[in-house]
Amino acid sequence: MQRLAREFTPEATRYLIEIASNKDEDTRNRIVAMSMLLDRAWGKPKEYDPLSEAQETGRFDPALLTPEQRQVVRQAMLLIRGATADAEAVESGSRSQPPPSRGK
Repeated sequence: MQRLAREFTPEATRYLIEIASNKDEDTRNRIVAMSMLLDRAWGKPKEYDPLSEAQETGRFDPALLTPEQRQVVRQAMLLIRGATADAEAVESGSRSQPPPSRGK
């Protein structure tokens, strides 16, 4: 049975291609045919499980950082806080004042 089904594969594939490329065919039929072709050509998309990904990343432990690395993280967090405050100020409408001069 498996051998016969595999022998039929080229003809079945041509039929799916014919359905998928026929603009007069019902859109749903074309989409199903395209999906079947893509699944067979590239494999089905992997299911996304956010819980498994979160478990793989582990937790951030600043105690593992060197003093220099902790300083870089601190500076980055201060930049993020400043950018967030700037964005909130723009959203609240206090944009009427010009931004502070950066000096020359």
